[in-house]
Amino acid sequence: MIIVSPTSGSDAVSAKLEKVLKDGKASEVKVNNLGKKQLAYPIKKYVEAEYLVVNFEAPGEIVKEISEMLKVEQEMVLRHMVTKIKNVKFRSKSKAKKADTVAPAEVEKPAAKVTVRTKTSPEGKKVTSRSKSDKKEKVKTS
Repeated sequence: MIIVSPTSGSDAVSAKLEKVLKDGKASEVKVNNLGKKQLAYPIKKYVEAEYLVVNFEAPGEIVKEISEMLKVEQEMVLRHMVTKIKNVKFRSKSKAKKADTVAPAEVEKPAAKVTVRTKTSPEGKKVTSRSKSDKKEKVKTS
């Protein structure tokens, strides 16, 4: 994530960053411009700034080059942060289906009991009461 001063364009910073990433053989480069947002506190007398989020896959040496490049651009870049996202391995669908079919008895819940009683009130109206487990619900019909 990069926070760019509003007076200088974020296009210049993103172009330089893309060039460094391209030279470093980075793949899947995605630059997402979030636009101008108000800052929580003033940074270098700026109250609002432009936010850029850059996602990429690259070797570790490139991170150092990116940090150095962003430190040189102190007039345009107010703050920057580089984070590493761990790769998450997902289970394949076939393994997930096997896991679901292994123990179906454990997954099934017992069916709820529903009791319906119809009574006639002294006024001649039918009163139906339903009970599901411990909850009772009364419905009046004429």
